[in-house]
Amino acid sequence: MFFRTLLLLPVLASAQVFDSKPVRYFLKANTFDNTVGVCVAVAVSRNVLLTTADCVTASHQKSLLNTTQIVFGTGNPASDISSISGDPGSLTSLYSTGGYSPSKVMAHENYNPLTKSDNIALMFIDGAGVSTFYKIPSTIPGENVRVGAGGYGQLTSSGTTPAASFVSGELTILSQSACGKLWTPYKDNGDRIVCASSSSDFCNMDGVMFGIDRTTKTQYLIGLGNFIGSPGQSTGGSCKVKKSAIFFTLPQFYADWIFQNAGLAKASFYTTSPISLPAESQTSSVTKSAPATTSSPVEVKKNITSSSNSPKSTKLTGVFVHLFVVLVSSLILAHRL
Repeated sequence: MFFRTLLLLPVLASAQVFDSKPVRYFLKANTFDNTVGVCVAVAVSRNVLLTTADCVTASHQKSLLNTTQIVFGTGNPASDISSISGDPGSLTSLYSTGGYSPSKVMAHENYNPLTKSDNIALMFIDGAGVSTFYKIPSTIPGENVRVGAGGYGQLTSSGTTPAASFVSGELTILSQSACGKLWTPYKDNGDRIVCASSSSDFCNMDGVMFGIDRTTKTQYLIGLGNFIGSPGQSTGGSCKVKKSAIFFTLPQFYADWIFQNAGLAKASFYTTSPISLPAESQTSSVTKSAPATTSSPVEVKKNITSSSNSPKSTKLTGVFVHLFVVLVSSLILAHRL
């Protein structure tokens, strides 16, 4: 199973330029193969960032990495990795070019490295911190909502060079049944995980998911990339496989956990005000989401056109009824005669 931290954002019909300022990439030691991986974190305050637990723990374990095994870069991931020749033991040499390590990391205490449930973590940084950050909305994106995704990195062990700059695009939230077919444990995690259709643009991208309110145009943090699920592959996945999906951890579910451990006022990073997230399209949303007994817009139009209640059909029906009455009356009169 491939894992990543990918950002997701519900978007408007037209292409959007997403604000990447709150997003920070960092390099981390992959302890299982002694390589350097790339993850992203997103700021929810000046000095607190969210990422996945998978990115701050030893590979396939719950034990935290040492903070010196995690270094935020200041240029781009590809050049940083090249400058240390891909050696995780040389990560701290990036300090000389402006790189820095978090002062503290904290993974969720119930994080399961096998199922990737509760895959969320806090990162604390010292100094001036991040000047722009996102709030987490209570709104959870529903089926067929279009979301934006963006990031820098690569899938674990993909061997692909990470993007040199922030890359963004669009995905579509899938139904709960579709997510459940791709990942069996989803049925027990549906309140804290959502999945979206994969895209070739993000096949090797670590990042996060954001939402854009249609009215205020405000951007919100919606999800943290978790892993990829592919049909028939319960323990693995690849976004290159048709009908695969990217699973995202929903930070909304962890608002109280963040509040209890980050030292932040809840209102500073979380909002209960409803936000309006755009559907993929009005037609496709109704067609895909409506109950089986509900006709799609096209079907309704066809039914109205062929219905006997239309003006043309009503007129013809009246003529036939009149002729029938005349015929019956003539027969009765003839019988009497």
